[in-house]
Amino acid sequence: MATRAKRTYPPTISRSALLLGGSDRKFRDFLHALLTFSHQVRDVLGIFAEVMGVSSPQYELLINIRYLEDGEGVNITRLAAALHCSGAFVTTEVGKLVAAGLVDKRRDSHDRRCVVLRLTERCRARFEALAALQRPVNDALFGCLRAADLARLVEMAPALMDCGDRGRALARYLVRNPQSANAA
Repeated sequence: MATRAKRTYPPTISRSALLLGGSDRKFRDFLHALLTFSHQVRDVLGIFAEVMGVSSPQYELLINIRYLEDGEGVNITRLAAALHCSGAFVTTEVGKLVAAGLVDKRRDSHDRRCVVLRLTERCRARFEALAALQRPVNDALFGCLRAADLARLVEMAPALMDCGDRGRALARYLVRNPQSANAA
């Protein structure tokens, strides 16, 4: 029986710091694991969204409003920037959350052209009830981490988000300008 030659693929990265032994295999293994974990977290967030009675994107808006609001609330621009999405998308989805009685939208007392968002008491009560589900699920999702691991990931997360923004913008540019991709 003839043995099949192992198929090789062109490397998916060129940075020497990410090529181990001249191979991108460990990088691809890492990326596969990261993508799988990302899907798993998205699935969990979808379950949390169902419990809250909203869509997954609306749940993300709610958790970001909760995270970002201070005594004054949070404006659409800041919320869109935190979510790395358009203000138009945020405005549309926030309108649905206002109609559902989960978000309060008011004119900014400092800048009357802007609106500020706050969670309603109804929404806060839903978050309080959800916490009983979140605790064991988050403990399971992140049960493999030690304190030092979490500290390192927390430190790295903003840089990864910045790299993600740059990578996404570059991918969009190169798809629209294929001659630039060939030159790279």
